[in-house]
Amino acid sequence: EAKICKDDDWVVLPHFDLARIGDAEKMHAKTPKQIARVRRRVEEKGYVGFSLYKSHAYIKDLDKPLHAERLKYMGSHDPVAFHAYRLRAANHLKASDIEGTRTFYMYRAQSDEEYSFENVNAADLAGVMWYLHNEIVTLCPRKYSVTRILRYRVSVLNSQAVRNNANAAFAPFVAFDYGQCTVPGCEQMWKNYGFSVGCQPRDYNGIPGQWYSLPGPCPQSRNGHKSKHCRRDFAGGRCGCDSRLGTRECTYRVVEAGEVSLDDVTGIRNYAHFCRTGGLEYDKATDRGRNFDFWDGFMDQRRNHQRMAAVHRAFHEKYPHLPTELGPSTCF
Repeated sequence: EAKICKDDDWVVLPHFDLARIGDAEKMHAKTPKQIARVRRRVEEKGYVGFSLYKSHAYIKDLDKPLHAERLKYMGSHDPVAFHAYRLRAANHLKASDIEGTRTFYMYRAQSDEEYSFENVNAADLAGVMWYLHNEIVTLCPRKYSVTRILRYRVSVLNSQAVRNNANAAFAPFVAFDYGQCTVPGCEQMWKNYGFSVGCQPRDYNGIPGQWYSLPGPCPQSRNGHKSKHCRRDFAGGRCGCDSRLGTRECTYRVVEAGEVSLDDVTGIRNYAHFCRTGGLEYDKATDRGRNFDFWDGFMDQRRNHQRMAAVHRAFHEKYPHLPTELGPSTCF
């Protein structure tokens, strides 16, 4: 089973600070070795991070996990950088606010079949809710026999070629179908950018959302047709703790972070009976369900927020030891 790599718990935010709040310790931090020593101190003591300013680390201690909203942008000319440990709820940040690795949740709507989390498309919560609402729950049984929402803790640092491209955090998004990239020019993109994670915006009717593409071994061929030579020559971007993120063949790390039943989220007790007796979760023609109201109002932003909250609640009840939100997940 994949494990969380220690460095993936850290996010560096240039020009942000937690000024005059929670000061606990001060340490020298001029060299990489000294900065690593400060990080170990934070991890050992359960602190939330430190402000790095003029070769000193100002370590912060709060009585609860650090949410990004508490960090203040000090201006582009301020040399301070905040090193955050296990930062929470950071979706309002932009990609340009983050230096280095970004760790956040990705979601997939899936049947009971098991698939490797590579050569696939995934989404943030808003993106996967749009997909469910627009494509999946309009049939009974559901399209593709979807039964659950899977959550993954993903750490991304794309290749230097991507980061050099107008300070981008992600490569262009590509679609995968049965493990194969299905847009023109895929192989050229791997040559240009390495096997980097792609991203495109996909809002849930006014709620910002994203879709991602995660190239794995031999991404130009369908599942079941990936030769040994192709897997060797096109290794993909997923890697483990023994590899350094940010290279052409190591762009993302994945740890499973739970799953919830779609029936449990929506409140359907017996799905087979629900379909058999004429139920339908959502009908596009009427903008309502039949004998069901969870998905009523596709364009109703308030209800869309409530639906997303129901998913968060289901994950929190099942996995209370894991953070409900983890970000930032935005493309830009």
